[in-house]
Amino acid sequence: MRSFFAEPSDAKSYCQVMNVTVEVKESRRGVVWLGNQTQRGMSETEEPQPTPTQDLWHHYELVFNYLNGELFDEELPTCVLNFATHGGSNGYFTAERWIKTRNNEMVQSAHEISLNPHLLETSIEECLSWLTRLMVQLWVYEQEGASTAQGYYNKTFTDKRCDIGLPATDTGTPSGKRYGFTMKHWVVPDGRFKAAMDHMPREYFPWKGDKRRPVKTKAKPLEYGCPKCGFTFKTVRRMRGICMTEDCNTYFEEIGAQQEKNPQQQSAA
Repeated sequence: MRSFFAEPSDAKSYCQVMNVTVEVKESRRGVVWLGNQTQRGMSETEEPQPTPTQDLWHHYELVFNYLNGELFDEELPTCVLNFATHGGSNGYFTAERWIKTRNNEMVQSAHEISLNPHLLETSIEECLSWLTRLMVQLWVYEQEGASTAQGYYNKTFTDKRCDIGLPATDTGTPSGKRYGFTMKHWVVPDGRFKAAMDHMPREYFPWKGDKRRPVKTKAKPLEYGCPKCGFTFKTVRRMRGICMTEDCNTYFEEIGAQQEKNPQQQSAA
């Protein structure tokens, strides 16, 4: 197993938490790389076994630190990294969402970056482009604070994205509007983001989203009608009701079911 860290102190903390001994193999642009790791009390041929929580969030933080060094010159503060399904969103950034208290007094606050776990099923470039997008929002907040409306992507956001080779417009093309509430991004082939992806180790996230979850499909609406007056309506749930239009006092019938029962009558008509 190989790992990479932004600071030697991060590598030391990792070794303490994971109960491993390890030597630094190389260092590039302030990123510390670790070689083979051996858990204390185990032979060198045995692989240390972190818990799923340690393994997933450890790699999550490694990727964040790597992108912070490669694309933001390590200007971003540490934050709470999370996974969450929030509607149809691929992720979100929330400023100062977490606080740490001591003796009922706040001693520290932290921002939150949360990714939709379904991104772990996509390509490395797709997933980390969204993580980088949220890191840009963190960078903008550190530069300007909450100076713009929530969800609005301003000039600072757009300029920073262009600088790292991950521009965005409302259409996802160079001809689109550069500012607004809805933005789509793309990767510049010779940009800094693409270069960071090419040099990043392929350990990436070892865990993926749960593939066993059934995919929810949109329910097909059912159409009902009154056989007496011809009134029709649609609903996503089966129902039983009486049409009171023009004093019909007649039960509604499911139109699709009626057509299936009488195909010969329809063809004859």
